[in-house]
Amino acid sequence: MLIISFILAAFQFFMMIAYWYNLYMDRLKIVMTLMIILFVAVLPAHGASAKKKTSISVVHETLLTKGNEDIKGLVLRLPLPSNHKSRAYSQKVTSISVKIDPEPSGMEDISDRAGNSFKKIHWRSVSGPARVELSFSASINERPVILKSKAPYPVRVSKRFEAYLTPTAGEKKIGKKLEEIISEATQGKRTEMDAVRSILDWVHRNIDYKASSPGTGASYSLSKGYGNSGGYPNLLVSLLKRSGIPARVVFGLKIMGQSRSHIWAEVYFPDIGWVPYDPSTKQLAFTSKLIKFTEGPSSGPIIKSWRTSGSKPEYSERTDVN
Repeated sequence: MLIISFILAAFQFFMMIAYWYNLYMDRLKIVMTLMIILFVAVLPAHGASAKKKTSISVVHETLLTKGNEDIKGLVLRLPLPSNHKSRAYSQKVTSISVKIDPEPSGMEDISDRAGNSFKKIHWRSVSGPARVELSFSASINERPVILKSKAPYPVRVSKRFEAYLTPTAGEKKIGKKLEEIISEATQGKRTEMDAVRSILDWVHRNIDYKASSPGTGASYSLSKGYGNSGGYPNLLVSLLKRSGIPARVVFGLKIMGQSRSHIWAEVYFPDIGWVPYDPSTKQLAFTSKLIKFTEGPSSGPIIKSWRTSGSKPEYSERTDVN
């Protein structure tokens, strides 16, 4: 009888455990279902909040002066901001206006094959400073993207990228040195991302970034071991193009810290698109801190520039961002 009583008690105990287990599992299923429904409902809203939208108003002033002397035959080429869209961010520019003092002798709108736009302003003679104020509004949408590329190296791209692979006249002169660097930096690399980062590492180790240094060309930076915001990205782009990776130079504004004119590079990945590289931060990443104006195989044809029929005037600029 004792054994039978023990068996019955054990049976009842296990039946009670089974009851509570089934009840728990049923409730767990309900909770998990509710969590899945909630996750699906919230996910689109969370994705939308991950996007960062920035709206700014910019006033960029260019000032050319020559003390008490007149500036003779002054010609200023002023790049204009452009609309841009990529996988990670888009830039839309509106309300572009240009104020000029004193009134110029003439002004024309010009564009190049890459679609860049400029104002070409000229004065026969300027008494006192020549002041040009460029103002515009920009709306920037930024979405976080992890930079992962599976593109193989050597890179395969279509003919439409030939302009961003063809060496300039200056690059041809230092072609042998560029080839030596590329041979060392890309040895054994099987993906484009590995090749790009290896080339970036070489530039970081061997070229110092000096914002105030003279010389914007790749050959100058290579020979001196340092480069400014023009020479540093020009050298990087020269190395990338020599390695068969499409690359270009970009001119615009940097709106972080003391906003100012800036030059950076962009690298093309077939499965990502064009990715910016900022020489001042040494980062390969998408960012809303760079306002794009113009782009090209090298900086010379796309940056702000001026010339006179006499000695050069002094240059200064000011940028206000709200």
